[in-house]
Amino acid sequence: AITAAVAEARRNSDLVIVSVHWGEEMNYRASDAQKALGRAIVDAGADLVLGTHPHVVQGIELYHGKYIVYSLGNFCFGGNSNPSDKRCLVFQQAFSFTTAGGLVDAGINLIPASVSSSSNRNDFQPMALSGGKGAEVLELVDRDSRGFSMAETLRMPDSHPAGPD
Repeated sequence: AITAAVAEARRNSDLVIVSVHWGEEMNYRASDAQKALGRAIVDAGADLVLGTHPHVVQGIELYHGKYIVYSLGNFCFGGNSNPSDKRCLVFQQAFSFTTAGGLVDAGINLIPASVSSSSNRNDFQPMALSGGKGAEVLELVDRDSRGFSMAETLRMPDSHPAGPD
């Protein structure tokens, strides 16, 4: 099972990041099954869980001090000729190690993006979104987030703006 693999990775690694292909396509809310599995993966030792598959952005959960990103949307996926929702999210997290060997969250960065620079077709040229369009993506994330607030989150230095320009 995945939790056994994560526990094994935890025993042999300083940092464990798990990418999961899960969820229901085109559903903007993480399912109960995703939430249960994401939490189990953190409980097994993951430092960060990144989800993909729904093709739309879903929320973020801060669970026991670890981020579970339920869906990055289409990220920089070129498999759909013209997805109806081209919005996606780039999630960055920095980590620091203490002199005692502990792991510390050094901040995150959320970059709202689109898989295409064209709104009418997929030109396969991903681009960061700012202003109102960027804020829309961040609002989608915030709407389904749990234990996570953009305003209360440690941000990486030089992070992408959290709202309209």
